[in-house]
Amino acid sequence: MALSFKLTSTDFRGVVNRRFWANFLPFPATNQFYFDVGTPNFKLYDVTHDRDVELRDYREQTPLMLAFTRIFTEKQYCPFCFPHLLELSDRYEEFRALGFEVLLVTSTDRAQSRQVVQDLGLKMPLLSDPSCHIFRAYEVGQALGAPLPAQFLLDRDGKLRYRHLFSFIEPNAPIDRLLELAQPWALVSPSTFNETRLTVKDQQELVELNAVNPETLKPETLKPETLKPETLKPETVEPGTSEPETNKSEIVEPEIEPMPDRSEAIAFAAQFTRPLDESQLETIDPELEPLPDLTAIVPLKRRQPWLDDEADAIAIDGEIVPERRDRRL
Repeated sequence: MALSFKLTSTDFRGVVNRRFWANFLPFPATNQFYFDVGTPNFKLYDVTHDRDVELRDYREQTPLMLAFTRIFTEKQYCPFCFPHLLELSDRYEEFRALGFEVLLVTSTDRAQSRQVVQDLGLKMPLLSDPSCHIFRAYEVGQALGAPLPAQFLLDRDGKLRYRHLFSFIEPNAPIDRLLELAQPWALVSPSTFNETRLTVKDQQELVELNAVNPETLKPETLKPETLKPETLKPETVEPGTSEPETNKSEIVEPEIEPMPDRSEAIAFAAQFTRPLDESQLETIDPELEPLPDLTAIVPLKRRQPWLDDEADAIAIDGEIVPERRDRRL
């Protein structure tokens, strides 16, 4: 595969800055996110539409492609990423036709990003991350003054389906490959299916099986009248003509045996059933054991705080126990 290389400008003013030195040392991409698992959430400023964008807002709504691009300044683009960025901008509507949204993430600040949007005429959201925190959270790597590019495909539930990390053989994933891989997770416009009265499950099955092309699912091609029961009438057979051939198998209803007559069995069992005679019931009184002799229980000899001296003690069962006297406090 031939590499596409294009130098955007010979003006290198502003390239060497604080962000340049923070990303100067080369670190390869170490991303090992699991497929079928959600990716880290983030919130960045969308320079194209002048708003804040949070990743979780798209979950259960729209599938996404996260495109991390490498831009040094508003004048200096990565020579490997600039052709890919132009093609992605030109084919942005193809992703939109599949129901995808493309979030382009750059390390330039807001002023530089506004100039990029104006110069390239971008319609896709351009998210500014000058601190490079999101680049590091997704572990895309860095080299010589800027983070490295990467592409991630997320389904409508926010789960990772595909990722491409930078390499010198293939710095960015080809747009054709990204569009092809996005097909199983594509969505068709909900308004189209509302008119055809199809459920969400039917939409996903149609798209995942590639049974239809989203471009052909238009209101004029799938009208509600074509799905009404009146339009699905059986074929009529004229007299004197043979019945039309059908591929349906003949439906044979199973024979259900009648329930057996159990009246004779009930009458026979009634002969041995007698009413209960309460007079024949024997009443048995339980034997109660006598209560134990409590005279052997002797109170404690220890002196209580409310007692007087030992002279007021009385004898109980041969033991000397002080007599209690209530006192007023």
